[in-house]
Amino acid sequence: MACANGKFKYSARARVRSESLTLGELVERVHRVYSRSMEWKQVLLRPGTYGYDNLAICIGNSINKGSALTPAEVFESWKENHVFWAAKKPYLDKPGLYSKPYNDLEGERYAKCLGSFAELPEVEKIKHTRLALALREVLWK
Repeated sequence: MACANGKFKYSARARVRSESLTLGELVERVHRVYSRSMEWKQVLLRPGTYGYDNLAICIGNSINKGSALTPAEVFESWKENHVFWAAKKPYLDKPGLYSKPYNDLEGERYAKCLGSFAELPEVEKIKHTRLALALREVLWK
C-alpha cells in the first residue's frame, strides 16, 4: 500500500541511524513524538488515512532531501497531501484502501492554509514547527 498520491510506499525501507525501518514504522515514531509535543492524546493512525499520509509524505520528503525539513517545507509537504486528498478524494475511488477524513478538507479552516507559510495563522505555524522538530528528532538526531 502507498500514500494515496502514490508518491511513497508504506513498506519502503529507510536507514535511520543504525536501523532499517519501514515508512509505516517511521510514521508511528514521528506521530508519537509529535503528539507528545502538541500535548495530544495519541490516537493510533491507520494506513490509508489523511493524517497517516500527511506524516508519510513529510517523512518521505525529508528522507529524499537527505536532511531535516524546515517548518515551511513541512507545510509544503502537508499542502501537497491536502490538495491531493481534497481534489481526488481517494476514499471514494478506493474505499477499501483509503478512509474518509474526519474533518471536511474543503472547509474555511483549510482554505486559510493553502497560501504560503508566512501567511498561515500563528497556531498553524506552531503545528508545522513542532512537526519539523519531531521529524528532526526521529530521523536526524
